Amino acid sequence: MPQSACKAPFSPADRPDSAQSLPLAPFYSALARFGLSYGPAFQPLQAVWREGDQAWARLKRPAGAGDWALLDGCFQAVATTLDPEAAAGQLFLPVGLEQLWWAKPTLPDELECQVELVPSDEPAFVRAHLVLRAGGALIGWVRGFRLRRLPRQALDWLFPLPADQQPQAPHFPDYQRWLVQAPVSYTHLTLPTTPYV
Repeated sequence: MPQSACKAPFSPADRPDSAQSLPLAPFYSALARFGLSYGPAFQPLQAVWREGDQAWARLKRPAGAGDWALLDGCFQAVATTLDPEAAAGQLFLPVGLEQLWWAKPTLPDELECQVELVPSDEPAFVRAHLVLRAGGALIGWVRGFRLRRLPRQALDWLFPLPADQQPQAPHFPDYQRWLVQAPVSYTHLTLPTTPYV
């Protein structure tokens, strides 16, 4: 992308003192309860603050992780901007973005990310812009990152468990030998009080 086109989707601002800190352990635990278990390589978030439709995150590259881990951490920060009550029982699946720009081929090991939710014309989608900085300098941005709202059950549809990990079906008695007597008129059914043997 030419330098002239590298205009961030919004002007980054320092985190206000009024922004609320988000504890990360409960955040990752809540994701795990949805079946989204993030291992150490996918937990680059060091701290997150939220105020209204914006979030500020500090990230650090996990040992041995690539740029993908830092970028995924920025996308995780988008989730922190969502109203927990409105988001309850829903899964938010990343489905795309409009534009992406990096100042250099690789990201630094430590960076800050600011997230800003923006209105979406489609109720089923969440839309956000992200700006990445390091040492106060702009190093990248994402315009129009989109999440698709889905019911919690969609996780089971998209990522079904292997057969040996599927929940066991409940056990029911063998009723195949029960006798059902139906008179010719079919006006009533008579069931024996004990299984027919």
